[in-house]
Amino acid sequence: MRTTMPEMFWHLMDGPSIKGATCAVCGRWSPLNDHHVVFRSQGKLFRDGKEVPKPTIRLCGNGNNGTYYCHGKAHHGLLHFDYRDGAWWVLETREPCKVQEAWEMDGWLKLDWLYKEERSIERSADLREAIFERGIDYDG
Repeated sequence: MRTTMPEMFWHLMDGPSIKGATCAVCGRWSPLNDHHVVFRSQGKLFRDGKEVPKPTIRLCGNGNNGTYYCHGKAHHGLLHFDYRDGAWWVLETREPCKVQEAWEMDGWLKLDWLYKEERSIERSADLREAIFERGIDYDG
């Protein structure tokens, strides 16, 4: 078995999958769908002869539904994820860009509420507020 995934994505493979009852970014309850943080088209990563499963994050909407819901924003290059310092981070951009371009930008928000026992819609509302304060149009 040979790794076909570009090395720049390997660090994302260390992040856990997030399968909450609401969207991990905006807190919507429905519709929900699991987003592959590393797109399936980016290939596979093998460690010790075993394929590493790609982490997913539960987002609202579907990957092809435009940019109203978070999953659509992710697939249209407007919502980006990074895994560092033991946590998932998110960045919403005004214009579509590749994730490797987004990694160079400022303004990343830590999805720290995902790692606390009191996971709640209020935490997600705090994140929406932070995104809104940065002047990004948010239809949450």
